[in-house]
Formats: sequence, structure tokens, C-alpha cells
Amino acid sequence: MDEVKLWAEHSDSFQLNPPDRVLLRLSAPLGECSTEITHRTQRRTSSFEGWRSASVVWSRCGRFACRTLKMAASYRMLCTLGEIDVGEMDKKFDQDLFKPVHWPWAQVRVRFWRTMPDPEYIQSVHLVCIVDDAAGSIVIVREAAGPFTLPGGTREPAETLEDCARRELVEEAGVTAVGQFHWVGAHVGIGYKDRPYRDHLPHPLKAWAWGVVRVTHTGNPSNPPGAEQIVEVRNEPIENAKKLLAERDYWYPALVDEAVAHLRQQ
Repeated sequence: MDEVKLWAEHSDSFQLNPPDRVLLRLSAPLGECSTEITHRTQRRTSSFEGWRSASVVWSRCGRFACRTLKMAASYRMLCTLGEIDVGEMDKKFDQDLFKPVHWPWAQVRVRFWRTMPDPEYIQSVHLVCIVDDAAGSIVIVREAAGPFTLPGGTREPAETLEDCARRELVEEAGVTAVGQFHWVGAHVGIGYKDRPYRDHLPHPLKAWAWGVVRVTHTGNPSNPPGAEQIVEVRNEPIENAKKLLAERDYWYPALVDEAVAHLRQQ
């Protein structure tokens, strides 16, 4: 019988503070399924009675997609898009990087996971690019309007993560990877708009992948028509880069630390 794992989180509203966490194992089709709920050290069984507005789909390989599920006790389901290391739930969720966050520009609520989702769910790819200089600088880029950010962007149809990363690095930063791409994790969420950003992109479940790679500068950003137009590229020492990226969003410095630590472990 198929089985998938979902994390349900007790939360009356989507808040930044970490809610209580439970693990649900679905082992039969929705409507017939009972669940085994592990809530810290307490274990009990429950059924789907009391659930409202449920839509869950999964395949025989165990991968799944889900929309929001709610039950009478105000449990909110957040999808992990596949298998996940149970130990990951023991990480310190008070860290800025792991807090749930609302991205109104994408109409999605997301959370960062170290476990990478299946590629089919990844909408965009962004990179922490390490330059081989004395300061160990990273590359940050800026459009005409807005603060600095990390290079990356949306996948094209049938594009692999690595192909997307290589293309975006040339387009936005004028750099080329000189080593292997290492995938650090992804922001994963369920979009609440009624259609995907582009027809070929995942919806409503979607993810933004983050990687780290060593690079070398090979030219200026190519800035193709229709893409974000980059007006400034900088190599900044890590601490300076973190301060500039924090102007874009509070969790960027923690993401840079995560990426640098990940690369050092390779």
C-alpha cells in the first residue's frame, strides 16, 4: 500500500513562531485512510473525520502533492514534497532561515528545508557564488530598482536545475561555475493564486532551490530581453554581502551562512 509522510503544524494562522509539530503517515486513499499521529513523545491514532477542505494526491513512488488541509483542531498541513529526514524537525526553528515566511510577490507561504524536493516541483534556482579571492567573496547583484540579491531565476521548460543555474549565472552575474553545484535546500510552499506563474511551472506546490558554487567572472551580465535587467554586480566579503542582502529580506544572511557551511563540509 502506498505511503507518504506529511508534516502537520498546529496553527490558527500562519505565524513566524514555530508551532507544535506532528507527523502523519497516510497509508490509504483519502476518505478511507486512518492516520498515525506522533506528537513529540505521545502517540495516538486518528481518522480523517473532522478534516475540512482536503485535497491530497500522491503517486506510487511515494511522492505527493497537497493543498492545505484543516481539521477541527486547526491543524495546518505544510507539504514537504517527498521523503524528509525526521531528524530535521529537531533543528532550531527559531533561526531566521527556518521560520515560515509569506512572499506576497509570489502569492505563496514558504518554509526553508534542507531536504531538497523532487526537481519537478522546483520553480526557480538561486546561487551563493563563491569567488576565489583572498577575501572569499560572494557575488551579489542588483536591478535598477531594489536592493542587492543573489543571482538566479525561473526555470525554462525541460531545463535541469544545473542548466538553469548555469544560464542564470551568465545572464545575471556574468560568471561561470568552476566547480560542482551543491544544493543547500529549498523554500517550499503552496501558492494561493489560481494559476502557475508560467504554464510549464509547478502549481500549487512549488519550491525555490538554493545552491552554492565556486565561480569565475567571464564578462558582464548578458541581460537578455524580457529578463531581469542587472545594473550592478559586486564581489563582496561575506559579512559585507550579508548586510547588503539583509536589506532585501531578513533571512538572507542566515542563508549565506548555511550555504558557506554546506560547501565547507564537501
